[in-house]
Amino acid sequence: MLFVHKYYGILLRMKAQAKTHEEINKNLASRSSTQRGSLITSEDCAKVIMLAPHDEGVMRNGGRRGSALAPKCIVHCLKKFSLGLSEQHKVQVIEVVQANNESFESMQLKQTNVITSMLQTKSRSHIVHVGGGHDHIYPLLAALTKCYQQPIHVINIDAHLDTRDDLVEHSGTPFRQFQKLAKERSRITQIGIQDFANAAANWNGMKMDVHSLDKIENDTLGFTNFDRHYLDELLNINKEELTVFSLDLDAINGFEMPAVSAVNPAGLPLMFVRALHRRYQKKMTEYKTPSITGFYELNPIYDCVSGTSAKAVAAMILNSI
Repeated sequence: MLFVHKYYGILLRMKAQAKTHEEINKNLASRSSTQRGSLITSEDCAKVIMLAPHDEGVMRNGGRRGSALAPKCIVHCLKKFSLGLSEQHKVQVIEVVQANNESFESMQLKQTNVITSMLQTKSRSHIVHVGGGHDHIYPLLAALTKCYQQPIHVINIDAHLDTRDDLVEHSGTPFRQFQKLAKERSRITQIGIQDFANAAANWNGMKMDVHSLDKIENDTLGFTNFDRHYLDELLNINKEELTVFSLDLDAINGFEMPAVSAVNPAGLPLMFVRALHRRYQKKMTEYKTPSITGFYELNPIYDCVSGTSAKAVAAMILNSI
């Protein structure tokens, strides 16, 4: 017999397993009580993950289809994480939109109403919203505008401003929609913006604080030198406001996050995005205000066999709940 590799030859000569496949599967199944999946419920909880498996907004913006599959993939990865030693709480997981033949505008309105009802029914300490396209941040913001009286500050981690002024609404228009809706109650901070990803018209009529990727890279000596004070300056969180952390995953370097609607050839390092997210969570805990995070534009069709992009998002969600 010809062996390509010495270890491959050893594997072929290994004896059959003493345990049956049924016994092995039973042992693996017994671990479910020690995994995050054991905490997931459909019942109302203070901590909730809202799923928006819908990608028409991406297609309307010229992106590649597939982000509708992201919520299910991300939750699957989340369920597999071990419970560990930290304090455990039940987490509600629920779909707030379903794909059907209704219009895009009708879908956004229905999702706004569903989220509004959920926020009015139960006090929420941790809210995670998972798309789908970045268009889903608008129904979330619209619902928050209805349910909370204080100003709403949205921090967008993104290569794109997502403030297009187009004839139709889509994944590139949510923050222009939000500013039109909330007016003086809105504040928008943009982090990681890249000039090649935005038409000049995207800036027209918008009031925003914008931190470009180039400036951040220069300020941090190539993302190697930053501390919590620098992160605080970028995030610019005011405890009198309701602050939302929105991450469009195409903000991240394509070689670290390939499974997205529009791959970024030169985006933010994943490490830096994780640092921003952790700092946001720390401030929400410090200010005793709801943590509200959104994760958008993951496209599992383009993930690697190991699902590293989906797992990276699931890990950040774990830090959000």
